[in-house]
Amino acid sequence: MLIICTFYAQDSEAVLHGFNWGKEIITASNSEINIVELSELPIAQPPVEMEFVEWQFSKPPLKHLVFNITLRNQSHEPRWFLLPKQLTISPQLVDLRIEQANILELHDRGRLIVGNFYGYDGFWALLLPGNAEVKIRRFRFSFWGEDIIESIPIEVVIGSHFAIDGKPAESWLGVNFMSDVRADVIQNENQTTSSRTTPDGKVVPVSIVEERRLKLQVNLFPTKLRHSL
Repeated sequence: MLIICTFYAQDSEAVLHGFNWGKEIITASNSEINIVELSELPIAQPPVEMEFVEWQFSKPPLKHLVFNITLRNQSHEPRWFLLPKQLTISPQLVDLRIEQANILELHDRGRLIVGNFYGYDGFWALLLPGNAEVKIRRFRFSFWGEDIIESIPIEVVIGSHFAIDGKPAESWLGVNFMSDVRADVIQNENQTTSSRTTPDGKVVPVSIVEERRLKLQVNLFPTKLRHSL
């Protein structure tokens, strides 16, 4: 890739340029020329990284896909991260409605709060403080299908406000949902600390002020197979 930047010097008639040539960026001004190694420049890390670990097989056609996931809040303010519970090739995290929520409190290096929401196309939710970076190991998603596939799309929604039945999620759930700014934990659904069910078990709507919708195409090979019947 060649990047050309033009610099106009106010006290010089010369028009100087900056070039990206190989592994160096060369910039010029009316008084000096600077060569900067690309390795010295900061590289922005993605808000979501997913590393596939293995397939787990349950009663056919149910399978589970296990990932190590890193989430980064690139904002200075708290942000919600929503992930689907069931992976499909069709769009995910749309028309969300719930009837029950379980709250997991995961501890290892740091503390991470994860909401496990049940309803139409259930989902996971996390609230991360500004500039947070957290890692969840062995995070499981369900997948209903006969075949072993090579890759799958996964959508992640990032938003500033998350509401359940028109109320702020933390108020509806009655818990402090904020995780630590740094955490490295293993998913364990047995670490449920609280739960709430909607009145009469009826589904209620969920809304999020969406800032970003990330669509990842995640490679599922090489495959490590493990039966968990």
